[in-house]
Amino acid sequence: MSTELSFVFLLLIIARAHCDAIESNEEDDSEVSITKTNKDRVYKRGELIFSDEFDSFDLEIWNHEITLGGNSEWEFQMYVNSRSNSYARDGYLYIRPTLTSDRYGVDFVYNGQLSIEGSIPVEECTSTANWGCNRSGNYPDVINPAMSAKIRTADSFYFKYGRVDVRAKIPSADWTITTVQLVPRFNVYGSDWPASGQIEIMTSRGNKNLQLSNGDKIGPDVVTSRAHFGPEYRRNGQECTLTSFESPGEGFDADFHTYSVEWTDEQIEFLIDNMTTRVIVPPNEGFWHYGCLDTSGFNSPWEAAENKRMAPFDQKFYLVLNVAAGGTNIGMWPDDLTVSSGTSKKKPWSNTRKAFLEFYESLNDWYPSWEGDSGAFIIDYIRQLYEAVHLLPQISSLLYFVWNSNYWPDKGVTVAKVENLIVRMMTNKFSFIDNDKVVYDQFKGKRYGGSMELWNPVLFIMDLDLMKQIYIKDFDYFVNRRGLELEKNDPHMHLSLINQNGESWKDVRSKVSPTFTTGKIRRMFTIFDSSSKKMVKAIREQSQTENLFEDPNSSFAKMGKKILEQMAGKKIFKLFVMVFVPKIAELLKLKITDSDADTFFSKVIVDTLDHREKTGEKRDDFLQLMLEVRQGKIAKEDESELDSHEKNAKLKDAPSKSKLVFSDDLIIAQSLLFILGGFDTVESVLSFGVYELGINPDIQEKLYEEVKAAADENDGEFSYDIINSLEYLDMFISETLRKYPPAGRTERKSTRPYKIPDSDLTLPEGSIVTIPIYQVHHDEDYWPEPSKFDPERFTKENASKRHPFAYQPFGHGPRNCIGNRFALTEVKLALAQLVLNFKLEPNKDTVIPIKFANGANIKPDDNVSLNVQLRS
Repeated sequence: MSTELSFVFLLLIIARAHCDAIESNEEDDSEVSITKTNKDRVYKRGELIFSDEFDSFDLEIWNHEITLGGNSEWEFQMYVNSRSNSYARDGYLYIRPTLTSDRYGVDFVYNGQLSIEGSIPVEECTSTANWGCNRSGNYPDVINPAMSAKIRTADSFYFKYGRVDVRAKIPSADWTITTVQLVPRFNVYGSDWPASGQIEIMTSRGNKNLQLSNGDKIGPDVVTSRAHFGPEYRRNGQECTLTSFESPGEGFDADFHTYSVEWTDEQIEFLIDNMTTRVIVPPNEGFWHYGCLDTSGFNSPWEAAENKRMAPFDQKFYLVLNVAAGGTNIGMWPDDLTVSSGTSKKKPWSNTRKAFLEFYESLNDWYPSWEGDSGAFIIDYIRQLYEAVHLLPQISSLLYFVWNSNYWPDKGVTVAKVENLIVRMMTNKFSFIDNDKVVYDQFKGKRYGGSMELWNPVLFIMDLDLMKQIYIKDFDYFVNRRGLELEKNDPHMHLSLINQNGESWKDVRSKVSPTFTTGKIRRMFTIFDSSSKKMVKAIREQSQTENLFEDPNSSFAKMGKKILEQMAGKKIFKLFVMVFVPKIAELLKLKITDSDADTFFSKVIVDTLDHREKTGEKRDDFLQLMLEVRQGKIAKEDESELDSHEKNAKLKDAPSKSKLVFSDDLIIAQSLLFILGGFDTVESVLSFGVYELGINPDIQEKLYEEVKAAADENDGEFSYDIINSLEYLDMFISETLRKYPPAGRTERKSTRPYKIPDSDLTLPEGSIVTIPIYQVHHDEDYWPEPSKFDPERFTKENASKRHPFAYQPFGHGPRNCIGNRFALTEVKLALAQLVLNFKLEPNKDTVIPIKFANGANIKPDDNVSLNVQLRS
């Protein structure tokens, strides 16, 4: 019943989103498309600009490659123009391999001479590479034992930017390779492949149930997509873009599926049945700085590109479809192969001169799989358009949810039973913490378990050692967070460190990290001290402020609250959509920041930067540090200042020669995140800390005695060193963060396939893993009586007995909260001043136990109400 109800609800959401988008963007629908083709005309967004339904095989659209050289990988087929290998039937296009001996005879394969240089243009040999136009049979060399087809739109249709959909059923024929790709029409950046790029929309291999010796499937159960780019074939960045997608059903050969690429002037997105499998977003500096591309010793061929960020994928490409057979490329056909039963699947050739001969003479083993429709690549249609409305992909994603319900069971992973998220959201029952608790309780005693968040599979990590593996040891597999689709609608929050991924994140992180060292925080301590004294003065004078820590009428306070309001209360549904249905969020132009607040803070920041750059005025604050980062004057981190937690968080492969320019927008983005941290994280920790002081008078008095003794020794003043030397204050705040961590969970997204250590589970690229921080912090296996507030848990003796990853309020590893030392110093000083000057007691309005607001982070549901008495 809940599944049916969620289907109805989601359709209502999508329909409303679609209508709203149409109502608010009527003019946008008529915008000129950025798509360019070989046709001399302008296109509108969403317009269908190329389509072939294959009612016939139109050779004015499709021409054939004619070569004996294959794809330069020494495959065993020749490509020919023959209706035995490429033909239309009943509205479908068929591409299939056949035996050369069926056409020319067995003896010809062994002893014949073959020339494919035709006398008319359409019969001319298209590639001379690898003896592509003439070959002879002379033992042990034989003529190519197979014939197939490779067709292309090189002369009829080529384009730049757009979406391509290919609906097809792939063959399961043994030792075949099926590919749909986009190839550059003019090799603008040179003919040294892949300098001008290449986009593999889909590649698959035949051999039903084929897998590697480690159990990874590589047959028709799996398809791959990737982009090729680099100065030459040995320097190809494809490894960092390669994505594998495994069918949750019987295999991609069992039915038709739609393989797509959506290629824009900003990114390349691969999809299967309208479900995104990979999005490739180059850094602003372009693909020359993307991922694992080794550029040493080369100059970028794309330096003068019109769209340097997307080059070489900023030129016109054409479509290519083909089926190949075998080959001596060990990467495509390794020697350690098995089938799902565990029995060996011996490759019937060695990667030697005899490969063609050995393959042909074993045809009794593999040729039966080539016969019938299962041996053919069958294409239903190909369509090319620009940026269709994203309603259909979301409905298809919903259908994928039903189709994908066996995702975790098919991988041998226990799946959590939870009430449908949309039903809970619609009935006001949804809570991030409660939802995670339901899952956590079901997986107790396990290392991990699977959960479905709508149609998104998420691996729930339970084991602390596995968390450490993901956070630190295997960090290079989990550099990214889930991320939100913010670039178009919320550019400043998109540029913030928390939302950046890949190389862009590394660039920003390596620049910003030195601003949060001990030395830099010391520089800002006078600001912390001044603010804490203003707080004390306001309370002493019985100010009318509604909050102990800020003037609610100041513009900063008002605008800061506006940002917070975007992620709490009734607007939590907006965050729900942004996290779980990002395409709809992008369509609705949802954003995290409030527009007025964004404009206000942006102006303040830019005006301040301009003033300081013109006058040379300096202040010991965050903006000054950002300015020094821009000017290249910021010193690197001092390793001696870092504790073990911070050393684990240090980025090991930080870019040594980053070309990142700290623009105004980038500084605004980090500053907004910094402000958000102050209004949100610091405020919530202070609120919970004050609450626990008020309801635990014994703890409050013990903290007061420590703080007063330190103040008395320093004439009533605090310094950075004094605040950080107070052991009980540190224990108190640690317990506050244990019981009330700022975030209930953290997530990582795999950058490539990852095998869970000591398991048979391999996660595909793009997999989300969740680490349930709040649930770990309230697990009685690690924290006896977890609901009790007890700072004694954090004595050095008690802490040493506990697994270090049982406590993780700011996460761990290089992707932890970069400003945690800064925040802790602020909170410590504010609480020290508060408890030194005032006594806190509960009153009739104090809510015990405290209730949480239903928001993105853990915060009190309402203001914390306490009586404040001046200490004598």
